[in-house]
Amino acid sequence: QVTSFLAGTMMVDRLYTSLVLAPKSVIPSWERELNNNLKAHLPEVQVVVIDANMKKKQRTTLLGAVEASNRRSKHIIIMTHHLLLTMIEEVERICWDCVVLDEGHIIKNTTTKMSQTMHQLRSPFRLLLSGTPIQNDLKEFWALVNWATQGSRFGREADFRKTFADPILRGQDPSAGERSRALAAEARLSLIRVIRPVLLRRKKADQRQKELQLPEKKELVLWIRLSTKQRQQYYEYVHSRRYEEVMHQTTRRIPSSSTA
Repeated sequence: QVTSFLAGTMMVDRLYTSLVLAPKSVIPSWERELNNNLKAHLPEVQVVVIDANMKKKQRTTLLGAVEASNRRSKHIIIMTHHLLLTMIEEVERICWDCVVLDEGHIIKNTTTKMSQTMHQLRSPFRLLLSGTPIQNDLKEFWALVNWATQGSRFGREADFRKTFADPILRGQDPSAGERSRALAAEARLSLIRVIRPVLLRRKKADQRQKELQLPEKKELVLWIRLSTKQRQQYYEYVHSRRYEEVMHQTTRRIPSSSTA
C-alpha cells in the first residue's frame, strides 16, 4: 500500500524526496518492494539504503546529494530508527516531502529520545505504520497521531486528555454512574469522527475471504510401542520412591493466623 502511494504521488510530481524509517529486520523487505514494484514504473527514482556499515563520510555524501537535488531528481532513502539518532543533524537539514515511520509505536512514549528526534524532522506529510494503535492506551494513541498529523488533529496532550481521555476513562470505571457512561460514549463517538480522516485500518473483514481460508485441518494419530530403553525408564520410574511421593503426597494447609 505504501509503495503504491509513493509511486502514484511521484508519478504526478507530488513527491520528490521521501524518507522511510524502519527496524533493521525489515529494511531488506522495504528495499525489495520499492525496487521491484515502484522502480518498475519509475526507473528514474533512486532507492538508497543507508546503513551503519557505511562510512560516515559516505552516508553524509548520500544525504548531501538529496539535499542538493532541489527537486530535480527523486529519491527514497531507507534507514533504521536508531541510525537516525546518530545522523539527525544531517537528516533534519532536508525538507522531506514524505516521512514514513514503520513500527511507529516506537514513539508512543513522548519522553524518549527517539520520539523527540522524530519531531525534529521537517516534512509536510507523515505516514505512520503500526499494528497496535487501537490497543494502546489513549496517551500513547495521542502520541502517534500527534506526530503523524503534526498536532493538527488533537492539539496539546492536555486538551486531548480533557476532551477525550478523561471522560472515556471515567466511563470505564465499574462504579461509573449513568451520566459518566453517557459522556464516555459521546467522547468515544467524537474521537472516532475526529480520527477517521487520518486513520486507515486494515481489517480481516476487508480482505477477500478466499485469501483468509486455511486448508482443512487433518489429524493423524499413530500408535507406536515404547522402545526397550523407554520401557526400562518407565518401569524404573513407576517403581521409584519419587513416584510414591508424588502419588501419595497431600496438599499442605497453612493455618490462618489468629487475631488477638
